[in-house]
Amino acid sequence: MFHTRRSGLILAVSVLLGLGPLPPANAGVRADLSGDAVVDFATTMDMPFMDVGNLGNLSDVDDGYGGVDYAYRMGKFEVTAGQYTEFLNAVAADDTYGLYNARMADPTFIDGDDFPHGGANIQRAGSSGSYTYSVAADWADRPVNYVSWGDVARFANWLTNGMPSGGQTAATTEDGTYPLNGATSSTDLKVAIAARKSLASGGLYFMPSEDEWYKAAFHKNDGDTANYFTFATSSDSDPGFIADGAAPVDPDVGNVATYDGDGGVDGIGAPYYRTEAGEHENTPSPYGTFDMDGNIGEWTEGLGFGSFAIVRGGDYVFGIDGLKGDFRRIRSLTRESGDIGFRLASFVADPTCIIGDVNCDGFVDISNDILPAFTNFTGPGSFGKDRSTGDVHGPAAATTDPIGHDGDVDVSDILTIFGAFTGPPPDEGHGGGLGGPAEAGDPSIPDLIYDAATGEVTLDADGSSIIGYSLQNASNSFLPAGHTPILAGVTTALTSQLEEAALAPGSGSIGLVFPTGLNLAGLQSLLTVNQVSRSLGAPLVPFDLIIVGGAAVPEPSTYVLSLGAFLVLVLVGSRVHRGNESRLV
Repeated sequence: MFHTRRSGLILAVSVLLGLGPLPPANAGVRADLSGDAVVDFATTMDMPFMDVGNLGNLSDVDDGYGGVDYAYRMGKFEVTAGQYTEFLNAVAADDTYGLYNARMADPTFIDGDDFPHGGANIQRAGSSGSYTYSVAADWADRPVNYVSWGDVARFANWLTNGMPSGGQTAATTEDGTYPLNGATSSTDLKVAIAARKSLASGGLYFMPSEDEWYKAAFHKNDGDTANYFTFATSSDSDPGFIADGAAPVDPDVGNVATYDGDGGVDGIGAPYYRTEAGEHENTPSPYGTFDMDGNIGEWTEGLGFGSFAIVRGGDYVFGIDGLKGDFRRIRSLTRESGDIGFRLASFVADPTCIIGDVNCDGFVDISNDILPAFTNFTGPGSFGKDRSTGDVHGPAAATTDPIGHDGDVDVSDILTIFGAFTGPPPDEGHGGGLGGPAEAGDPSIPDLIYDAATGEVTLDADGSSIIGYSLQNASNSFLPAGHTPILAGVTTALTSQLEEAALAPGSGSIGLVFPTGLNLAGLQSLLTVNQVSRSLGAPLVPFDLIIVGGAAVPEPSTYVLSLGAFLVLVLVGSRVHRGNESRLV
C-alpha cells in the first residue's frame, strides 16, 4: 500500500455543519425469536447475527464445502414474515421490482404436486403508489417465502443502507452490497452476485456463499479443522421432528428440526407447516444459529449452471436426506416458491477501520484517504458513493461504525477525514499526528515555492502534490480569475465560501496566485493575516517556504503554520535542492 514519506496538513475551516436531532425510533414490542422473553425493538428489528470464527478452517472432505479464511457473521434466524413486511412497507408503496408475490397472501395454497406451499399470510392493500402491507400476528415470526434471489439482494441492500423509506432506488434497494440498479433477469442478477461489495466499499449484509453457509451450519467450531457434523443441529444423529398432528414441544429436547420426518404430513402440519424462527431453542448449530436444517430452504450466492443458484438446508416438505450437507437444490434466480426463504450474513467490522479511514488501513492519511475524498467529491444529495471513495460520514454523524455512509461525498465527509487525520504509518514517515518537529531545511519536508516575479505558488515538481482550498470573502481571494469552485453554495455567517484552489498531483503549479514582489516578511504577513487566530486544536505543521525571483535572503530554517481558517493547504511531497533559490523562514 502506497504512503507518502512525509505529509503535512494546513487546514482552515470556518464552516459550521448543523446536525439536527435523529428521527424518533420506530419503537415497538415483539417476542424474542429464541424464547418467551419480550424485548423492545426499533427499526433495526430483532435480527441478531452470530460470529463465525476459526479462520482458515478446512473444507469438509466429504462434500468439499465449508472452508473460510476470514471472519464473518451469520444470521441467527431465518428472515421472518414480520421483518419482510416491514421491508415492504418501507420501499414497496408502488413495488417497482415486484418484491411482493400475491401467493404470500394465501397460507392455504396447495401446488400441482400436492405440496402445501402456502404463503406467510402477508396481505397487501391499496393501489400502486400507496400499497400497504400487514401480516397476521401468528405468522409474523415464521420464515417468509415466495422471494426470488433478486428480492433477497434488495432486502440486503435495504439493511445495508440503514433501512430507509422511499421508492426502490439506489438509496434503498438498488445499491448497497449489491449493485443491482434495476436488475431483474437472471443474467443481470448473476452480474450483481459477482460484484458483491466488500466492507470497505460499503457492503455489510449479504446472502452467504455456499462455503459461508456450510461452515455456519455444520462445522464443529473447534478451531481451523475439517471437522463437521452430519446435521446443522450439532449432531451426527438423525434430528427429531414434530410428529403429525402434535404441537411443538417447549422447550425442545435438543436435536430437533422442522421437516417431514415420518413421510406423512409435512412439517408441523396445517395451517402453518413451518415453525416460528428459533422454536427449537435447544437445537443451535455449533455457531449458535437456528433452523439451518429444515423449516424453509435458504438462498445462497452459490451458482449452478446457466441461470440457476443454490438453495441449502432442506425444508418442511423434505425428509432426512434434505438436511445433510451433500444436499443442494438448484433453482432459477428468479424463482419464487413456497419452500424457499433466506437468511443473511454480514461482514465483521475491521477493528482498524477508524473514523475517517477511507481504505481501512488503520491510518487517516493524505494519499489513501484525503485525496480520494477530494477526487470523488459530489456534494450533498448524491447516491452510489461508498467508503472506498471517501463517503465516511453517515446520516447519523460519524461514528466508529465503518459502515456509516449516506451515498455522497460532501463537506461532512471531508471534515470528518480532516478531523481524524493521523498521518501515514510510523514506518513510512512521521505518523501519529499532523506534522512534527523538524530541523531547518529538513529534506523530508515539502517545499512551497513563491515566485516574487509572477506571484505564482508552486510545489516541488518531483511528483509531489498539493490540494489548495481557500475560504475567503468577496474582498479577499487568491483564486485565479475565472476559477469555478466545486463546493459551491457552502457558506458561513461571514459570507465566505469554501472553494477549490487547485488539485494538481504531480505538477508544479497549485493554482494560487499571490501579489508579486513580496519578501519574506510580506509573504509571512499575507499568510498570517488570512488566518483566524483561534486554534482548532491541531499541532503546528512545518514546511520549507521558498522565495524565488527576488533579492537574496538568508538560508532557511522551517516555516511553521498552525491550523487556521482562511487558507487551507494540504501538502504532500519531498524537498529537493534547487540552485539560485532563497529559502526562508
